[in-house]
Order: sequence, then structure tokens, then C-alpha cells
Amino acid sequence: MTHPATVGNVEVIDRSVSRKAADTGTRIRDAAVRLFAARGYAATGIREIADDAGVTTAALYHHMGSKQDLLLTIMRDAMHELIAGARSAVADASGPAEELAGLARAHVTYNGENLIDAYVGDAEIRSLDHSNRARIVKLRDSYEQLWAEVIAQGVVSGDFQIGEQKLFRLAAIQMCNGITYWYTPAGPTSLAAIADELAGFALAMAGCRHGLASPVRAQTGPGEGS
Repeated sequence: MTHPATVGNVEVIDRSVSRKAADTGTRIRDAAVRLFAARGYAATGIREIADDAGVTTAALYHHMGSKQDLLLTIMRDAMHELIAGARSAVADASGPAEELAGLARAHVTYNGENLIDAYVGDAEIRSLDHSNRARIVKLRDSYEQLWAEVIAQGVVSGDFQIGEQKLFRLAAIQMCNGITYWYTPAGPTSLAAIADELAGFALAMAGCRHGLASPVRAQTGPGEGS
């Protein structure tokens, strides 16, 4: 699998570098997500993670557990943040169109602000063992259910013209996930403008009969990939 071009610039896109206190657990987690993104889970050794974090392997096991535990933590935290963002977006919206746009913006914004975490969450779910994968799939299903409810409400209200609701949901979420593979903060368009544009794409895909006024659609600035 091709890794994101931005993985080599982890100091730019790793949210943990600038936003989290450098305690031992955080250093271990950040080292793991960087190495999993750059090398892949299977090719990353526990000693490499410890060395990158500046701790002993004994300290790593004490603070974070096994390599599998680290991967589960990274994915679980990402899903919790996605779910929280989605719920907030729906709560702040009025009607299915605003809700769908809000879901798309929230997803794009989370992935754009957490590129490495989002990439690992997308690429390495296959590396979870059976029980851990089931935990993440359950969280993912809860997240997708928020989308499903908004989509169904929009169809019933006549705001959306969607034939296969599940197909639409999968396509819209995958469109938002795609930013993980091409967005770079150094690009010419701001993340807010990209999120707003993709929200508009989601509404167009839904056959929404009325657009939404957008305060950020025309904004440009650092962000978009080439």
C-alpha cells in the first residue's frame, strides 16, 4: 500500500507534536503512530518504538502495553473523536441538509488535523487481532449509524434524492476519508475551505434541492495538496 506523501514530514502534520504534553505515555503513542504510518504495523518492532520514544522496552510495556495495545489505542481514540465530532455537528445543525454537511465537514476536519492517526486507522485495521478488530468495528458502526440516520431523515423529508442509502453512505464517508491521502497543510487551500467544498459535494451527491450558504467556501490559504 502506498503511504501518504506527508508521512515524511511528521513534524508538520503530527498533531501530538504541538498539542500534547510530552509525558512518557504520549511519547510512546506518538512514536508508535509515526512508525506505523511510515513503515507499517507488521514491519515496526516494539524496540524501535521504545527507541523512538526515548524509553526502555520495559517502560513501554509498563505505560502502554503491547504493540497490539498501542494500535488499538490509536484507533479507539480516533473513533471516539470522530463520533464526538459527528454528534456535535448534528446537534448544531437544523435539518438534514445542514446535518449531512456538518458530518462531512467534521470528518474532513478531523482527518486533516490528524493525518497520521487517520492514515493508520484506515490502513492498519487489518492488523488488529480478532477481538480488538471487533471493538473498532463496533465503534465504526456506531459512527456510520449517525450518518445513516441523517440520510434516512433526509430521504423521508424529501431533502435528499437517494436510491441506495447504504451505498451513498459508504461513498460519502470514503470521499471524506480520501483527504488522508492527498491533503498537505503546506498546500494553497485551507482545510476549512476543503471541508466546506467536500460538504457541498456530499449534498450534491445526495441530490439536495437547496444549497447551504457557506462562510468559508471561497477562502484560500495553506492546506491543499497538489
